[in-house]
Amino acid sequence: MLGIKKPGVPHSIISSGMTVGGPCAFTGSLHIDGDVHGDIIASGGEASILTISEHATVNGAVSAGRVVKPAGPGPGIGPAGAEHTAARGL
Repeated sequence: MLGIKKPGVPHSIISSGMTVGGPCAFTGSLHIDGDVHGDIIASGGEASILTISEHATVNGAVSAGRVVKPAGPGPGIGPAGAEHTAARGL
């Protein structure tokens, strides 16, 4: 679909039931199922992938090469800065 590949296995995971206070920085890929209070910033440019599940809450801005989040109403997410933002139907 439009030359966008599905993310593979994430380098880091914030699991359901876990709460993290930010700002948070990561390289590679990050999958969020839990709650993040603060900004999430990827280093590594376009190669970085941030995946936010339908169960996650992000109270802050996000910045990554690619941000994947649920389509339609979903988690609370601050402003998303990304080269590519993909909304997936869940």
